[in-house]
Amino acid sequence: MYRNYLKDFLNYSSQYPWGIFHRKVVRGYFPNKEKGVTQKVFFKALLKRGFRRTQWQLVLPGQTAGLVKRVPPNEQGANQYHVRFYDDGTIDCEIEYHRFHLLHWSGPRSKEKTLLDKILRELSEIPPGIEQELQELFCEKPCDFKIE
Repeated sequence: MYRNYLKDFLNYSSQYPWGIFHRKVVRGYFPNKEKGVTQKVFFKALLKRGFRRTQWQLVLPGQTAGLVKRVPPNEQGANQYHVRFYDDGTIDCEIEYHRFHLLHWSGPRSKEKTLLDKILRELSEIPPGIEQELQELFCEKPCDFKIE
């Protein structure tokens, strides 16, 4: 099991750069002139609700920010939200095993817009009228992780 974790770790970390080398992504930046302001409002609200930046995230193509938060496990045992923001103005979220779990790299992960809708409903920090704009940014980007 540990061997598989190490194999997956090496595979993924060779495909994607780490946040530690992309400090701008760890801090979060929002270059999209039309949608970046709305992304930043959501980003700041998530920080206030216990989401945190992590330099250990893998930075996916086009990603401009990312936050994580441990949550109660779902049916498969995944227990960490990972919200990613992209330069095209979109936002996606996946639930995965936390980074030190043996199944973090290869275990089931799920990307669902409904996760973002649930998070949004729980945020009181979002100014009135922004909810609809945010929901238009929510998407389900395909998971780029491939086990070889």
